[in-house]
Amino acid sequence: MAAVSPPSLVLEIIIFFGVGSDFQKQFESAPLAPVDYAFIAQTNLGNHFQIDIGKLGETKDAQMQTTTGQVRVGARLLHRGFIAAGGILLIAAFGTDYIYYTTSLWQWANFSAWLITAGLIVIGIAVVLLLIDFATGRAGRLDKGSFMLVAAAALLSLANAFVHSRDAWTSVVPQGILLSAVSTILLIIAGARGWSLTLSRATGDRP
Repeated sequence: MAAVSPPSLVLEIIIFFGVGSDFQKQFESAPLAPVDYAFIAQTNLGNHFQIDIGKLGETKDAQMQTTTGQVRVGARLLHRGFIAAGGILLIAAFGTDYIYYTTSLWQWANFSAWLITAGLIVIGIAVVLLLIDFATGRAGRLDKGSFMLVAAAALLSLANAFVHSRDAWTSVVPQGILLSAVSTILLIIAGARGWSLTLSRATGDRP
């Protein structure tokens, strides 16, 4: 078996890995010309390595830009948590109304009035935060269905607050507990829709 000289071995390795195509063409055109194999191998490998590094850098930059865009689009909505908190307070008012209706203990009627007032205040804060979400680009289009549900529940609760300002039994029965029940139904539906009053800017779905 014939021995393989080191230059020939280096040449075969370069051609096998596909990084010495230019050198292969030179060798085929002038196979007997003296060539510095080590220099060509180093040059071709160096160029190939630089190209890969450049592509890697471009890929990393693109990934960083994509990630930044996703963070901007997927930013948390400020109003959503306050809508949920206000809705839960108003739903709790129906519970205290029912307890007052079954026990006639006046303190439960007071709890209902406090819960309704607190719920309306929190929803008022949520409206301000909703405007901020639109102004800062966090929110997409308005979700008309959820908005109508929450707006109707808030208006009914506002009327219910005046009803609960009455004395004793008439503050709850019959108008007070009825308004609380209707508001609760509307808010439960809004909660099932995600408590958000806007659609996602990225997909059009609720976040």
